[in-house]
Amino acid sequence: MRRKAPTALGLLVVVGLSAAAPAQDTADAADLRERLDELRATLERERSALEAKRSAWERERARLEKRRARIAGEVVAAERAAHRLERRAAELAEQRDAVRGEARELAGARSGVAAAARRAAEQVAIALREVSAAEGLIERLEKARERLKTDPPPVEAVASVFAALGEAQKRAGRITLAEREIYAADGERRTVELLSAGLAAFAYRRRDEAGDPRYALALAAPEAASGYRWEEGLPARVKAGLREAFAAAEGGAPRVKMPMDVTGRITAHSALGRVSLGERLAQGGPIMVPLAAIALLALLLVLERAWVLYGRNSGGGARAILEAARAGRFEDAEARAARVRGAIGATMRACLARRDQSQLAMEDAIQEQLLHEQPRLQRFVGGLGVLAAIAPLLGLLGTVTGIIETFGVIQGTGETEPGLMAGGISEALVTTATGLTIAIPILLLQALLRARIKRILAGAERNAATLLNQLVHGGGERAS
Repeated sequence: MRRKAPTALGLLVVVGLSAAAPAQDTADAADLRERLDELRATLERERSALEAKRSAWERERARLEKRRARIAGEVVAAERAAHRLERRAAELAEQRDAVRGEARELAGARSGVAAAARRAAEQVAIALREVSAAEGLIERLEKARERLKTDPPPVEAVASVFAALGEAQKRAGRITLAEREIYAADGERRTVELLSAGLAAFAYRRRDEAGDPRYALALAAPEAASGYRWEEGLPARVKAGLREAFAAAEGGAPRVKMPMDVTGRITAHSALGRVSLGERLAQGGPIMVPLAAIALLALLLVLERAWVLYGRNSGGGARAILEAARAGRFEDAEARAARVRGAIGATMRACLARRDQSQLAMEDAIQEQLLHEQPRLQRFVGGLGVLAAIAPLLGLLGTVTGIIETFGVIQGTGETEPGLMAGGISEALVTTATGLTIAIPILLLQALLRARIKRILAGAERNAATLLNQLVHGGGERAS
C-alpha cells in the first residue's frame, strides 16, 4: 500500500505536464505515452502483487481464526476436565469420609456386639445355674466373658459366646427333673425337685413339714435368679397343672404340659391369682351402693311387670268367648270374659256389656277400655328406662372419682409407677363396668316388655273387633 502513493503522484505529474504543454511535439507525446504505458504496467503489476498479498493475508487470517477456534475448544475441554477432576476429588473426599465413618461405626458395632455378648453370657450363665442340662456351658460362658473385657475384644471370644448360646438353645428344648438348691422367698437356700422346661420357665416341688407336696412356679425372668421369683400361693388350676407336669416328667413323657410364664413379667398378685366377684365389686367404692340399689329395684320392677304381662295377660279364653258369642250365648260369653284376666277379657267384657246398644256404642266401649288398660300395662316400664340411663352415669361418676383419688395418691407420694397407676385406674373402671352391666340388661328387658305390651293391646283390639263383628253381623241376638 505504501508504493501506490508515489506511482499515483507521478501519474498526476505526467498528466499535468501533458495538459500544460499541449503544443509539444509528437516525440514528446510518444515518449509520454510510453512512460504512461510503463506506469500502467507497473501499476498493474503492483496491483496484482497487492491482490496476491491480500489473498495470502486472508488465508493466513482464516488459518489463524481456525487455530484460535481450536485453541478455544481445547481451553473449554480443559476447563471441563478440570471441573470433572474437581468433582471426582470431592467424591473421593466424601468416599474417604464415608469409609472413615463406616470404620468408626464398625468399631462401635464391634464394641456393641462384644458388650451384648458379655451381657448375654452373664444372663444365660445366671439362668443356667439352676438348669440340670447346662453342664459345661457355664464355664465356657465365663471364660468368654472374661476375654471380652479386653479392648478391642477378640472376635474369637464373641464367636465362642454365640456358639455357647447356640448350644444352650439346643438344650433349651429339654425337660429335666432333678434336685437343685435354690434361694427361697425368705432368702434361704432350699433343696427342691426342680422341673426345668428349657431355659425359659421353672417350677419346683418340695415337701412341707407335714410331708405334703408344695408346688411353686417361677414368675420372673431367668436373669432375675436372685431367689425372689418363686410363688407357692397358686390357684387350684395352676397347682393341678403342675401336679400333672411333674407326674409326666417322672414318667419320662416326651411332652410335658405345664403352666408357665413365657413373658417373665407376671407378678404374684396379678394374673395367677383369681379375684372373686365380691372382691372385684368391693374395689368400686361407695358408688357401688347406689348401683346395687338400682339393680335391685330394676329386678323387682321387671319381676312385677313380668307377672302382670305374662301371667295376668296370658290371653287364654278369648276363643271360648268368641265361640259362645257366635252361638248366641251372650250371658255365657260375658261370664267367660269376666273370668279371663287382663286386657283381653276386660275389653271383650266391655263390648258384651253394650251389646244391646248400637255399634258405635260398642266401638266406644272398646276404645275406652283400651285407654284404661294401656297405662296399667305400661306401669313402671318408663321407670326402667330411667334406671338404665342412671346406672352408667353413676358408673362414670365412680370412675372419675376413683381416678381423682389415684392421681391424688401419685401427687402425694411423688411416685409415677405404671403398675400403681394401672391398678388404681382398673379399680376405678369397675364402677363403669358395673353400671354398663346393669344398664344393658335393663334396656333389653324394657324393650322386651314394650314388645309384650304392644302384643297384648293388639290382641285385645283384634279379639274385641272380631267379637264386635259377630255381635253386629253374626247369629243370635243382634244388637239394636
